[in-house]
Amino acid sequence: MKIKLLLTAIVLFVLIPANGQEYKHASSTSKINGDQAYILPKAAFSFEVLLVKTTLIPGDSINPKWNPNELSILKRKYGVDEKKYEKVKDKKPSVGYDIAEDSLKVSVKAMPDYDKIYYVNPKAKWNKNQVVSFTYGTDGILTEGESSIENKTFDIVVKGLSGLSAIVGAFKDANGKSTEYKISTNIESLDNALKKFTKLEGQINYDIYKDLKARYEKEYSAIFAEKFYKEKKEIKVIKFIYIPSSATSVNAMIPIFKLDKTKGNLVFNNALVNQIIAKEAVFDSNTGMSYNLYIEKVREQQSDYYTPRSDNNTGFAYNIPLSAYLKIISPEAEILSYESVKIPQLGIVGFTNTRKEKLSFQLDPLTGELKKLSIEGKAILTDQVGSVSPLVSDIISNVKVDSEATKLEKEVKQLENEVKKRNLLKELEAQ
Repeated sequence: MKIKLLLTAIVLFVLIPANGQEYKHASSTSKINGDQAYILPKAAFSFEVLLVKTTLIPGDSINPKWNPNELSILKRKYGVDEKKYEKVKDKKPSVGYDIAEDSLKVSVKAMPDYDKIYYVNPKAKWNKNQVVSFTYGTDGILTEGESSIENKTFDIVVKGLSGLSAIVGAFKDANGKSTEYKISTNIESLDNALKKFTKLEGQINYDIYKDLKARYEKEYSAIFAEKFYKEKKEIKVIKFIYIPSSATSVNAMIPIFKLDKTKGNLVFNNALVNQIIAKEAVFDSNTGMSYNLYIEKVREQQSDYYTPRSDNNTGFAYNIPLSAYLKIISPEAEILSYESVKIPQLGIVGFTNTRKEKLSFQLDPLTGELKKLSIEGKAILTDQVGSVSPLVSDIISNVKVDSEATKLEKEVKQLENEVKKRNLLKELEAQ
């Protein structure tokens, strides 16, 4: 009976393949101590905000006493902006700041998620010839190959107020009807500059038309700057990174930053102090008139059909990110951007059981999603089964207890061999 149990154990040991490699989760209190490890990524939103500094310089001949009715006429006749006039009518320059909302640029980049560090369990001695090969991307993020995802990039366009064509049209319509305007609002030098535009109508040659138009516009702008004001614009690109935490709310408004129009800088939401990376960042608890993010969860989620990985699971770990739409909303509730994104830190960690001999994989370096998986397990072939037989036979020979009949048979065999040996020796002597 003992022999039967021993043989069964030996055969099972030979035929059953060993379990695959184990991947352990490094907790926040533990550190990697020389073990082979990899890090899964999390998503970060990289912002580029164009801050436009506008300096209004009053003209030397500006009249500080235009009344609202006269300004209304001047607006229609010469394109004067009443608000800008009010800022410089005391003949002092005015500086203001605005965000070029149509030039807001947002892209998604990967950053290492140090809450998702996994290492090859050195205690899992699953075979003698262990080979584990990892290919790393930036900051130790595991990948096999390269890929990139970048959200839609808006063209950088700073819109300037240029209503000169409308002004010319209004001037032509009012030609011969100057009685509609008060005498005090007639500026002869501007009127003469506008009259020159009527010469363009009869110009057939496009190159000449273009050159004349550019010259007339330059002349008009110079006179306008003398009589009212001129604008000088400077553009500054402000970059910062927002990294949503795993506790970030979805389907909710998230105030990110607001513009300080007096100092010309961005003021970030104080609640995001640990999630914003910016040069010389300023934080404040006041979130009024803020630019906001809205993460809208997609109805169908891949994670709904997978079991999340826990620390009890030792399979190979990978990200199953949250699929969402990212909205950027202005303080006036206007949607400035609407993009499809994947956010790993708001999703789950999946895993694959590694009970086979070989596991090959490929991960998306931006999201940590499983892009390619190959599992190889070798079957026991007939020649492998045959190769087990000598081993089993040897073991049986070693553990088998001989019976009396077997002993007698061995003795008889030995005597027969002795007789054969003696006869061979005699034949050799006779020769």
